[in-house]
Amino acid sequence: MSSSSQVNEFSNQIEVWESNILYQSGKAFAAIKADLAGRGSARSSRAAFTFSIKAEELLLSNVDLLFQIIAEFREFSDLPMLEYHRQSVASLGRVFDAMAGQCELSDYPIRRNLFESELKQISAPIFAKLDRMSLNDIRVPKGDARQDKFQKYTVSLSFAGEDRAYVDQVARFLEGRGVNLFYDRNEQIRLWGTDGLETLTNVYSKESDYVVMSISEAYSKKRWAIAERRAALSAAMSKDTEYVLPVRFDDTELPGMPPTVQYIDGTKYKPAELASLISDKIGIPRYSGKASQVAKPFSEHMEGELDFDFSNNDGRHLIGRDPAVFETKWSKAGDKTIHIYNDPDTIHGLAIAEGISSFRELVDASKFDFSSRSRTANQGQLVILQNNHGLYAVLKILEVRGGSGQQMPKLRLR
Repeated sequence: MSSSSQVNEFSNQIEVWESNILYQSGKAFAAIKADLAGRGSARSSRAAFTFSIKAEELLLSNVDLLFQIIAEFREFSDLPMLEYHRQSVASLGRVFDAMAGQCELSDYPIRRNLFESELKQISAPIFAKLDRMSLNDIRVPKGDARQDKFQKYTVSLSFAGEDRAYVDQVARFLEGRGVNLFYDRNEQIRLWGTDGLETLTNVYSKESDYVVMSISEAYSKKRWAIAERRAALSAAMSKDTEYVLPVRFDDTELPGMPPTVQYIDGTKYKPAELASLISDKIGIPRYSGKASQVAKPFSEHMEGELDFDFSNNDGRHLIGRDPAVFETKWSKAGDKTIHIYNDPDTIHGLAIAEGISSFRELVDASKFDFSSRSRTANQGQLVILQNNHGLYAVLKILEVRGGSGQQMPKLRLR
């Protein structure tokens, strides 16, 4: 089959997928409009939110089929991933435009904008996945010797605990760029119960494309760091490309590290800047993907108060530390109310602790209703989150502010 024939065949399959999802949305939106009209609320801002909830449900139930089409087609096609990416993004754009038209909100620009804003948030993970798939073609082109070897991680971070504060920020920025990363704090479940020396030796010698080594006096002395360094340097001897990427934080000399290996001076770069250099080195163009693919704001404290601007970062904010980590997602509901969603991968479910206003009153978090994808919380209410490890977090909404006039959006929690 010629390249042009393959493109046409894939286009036909995408059109079938597109028609199917729009048929489903047309029926669903008609039912919603009838219901809203019956209650006299068809023109309320709530309508846009109601339509977006149904749109997300339809997209999530169909997007796996889109990726299945891509995967199956690639088995007998030699088209580059960038072609699948281009056609899929164009198709999703047509779907969103058609959905907005099906809602018949064109006479109400503000409400149409609300709906389109919701769609952008819903589609962000889909576009991010497509971007990562296409970047795989850039990082590992056909004919690359590494393509024949299984590599679990694109980048593995090796460092001493004393340097964790800096490296933790680098890790979060790399994750925001979609880098397939080994960072010990994210791997506690994998490491639990294993022979740590054997596992880490495999990671740093066999399962990585690159090892970013943060060199400091502490790094030269720590037992686990020494094991990681030896594994990485030993593996580097058999590689015909760069493998160890040294980042120096002082002048400590490392046994086994050739003095001619070029390094980055970590004292001259902020964590975000170093993450950008690493991205450039491994073949992820600095302006690839979306500008919104950045590290989420993070607070690792397990208790206390925090506040943040919920209008940034798609309303996302990370709380806690693994395994008790919770990625929250918020959007404005009213002057003193806020929407919260269970969209992030770390969240299994969420609920409102109805009738309870203090932490002391909460005895059994599991008894509340976790059946909805989103909830709307008022100031003073308790929100309960369950993460994908089965752990619970309880958040009290202390203040919802801004989003209108001169006020900056702000959410304050305890």
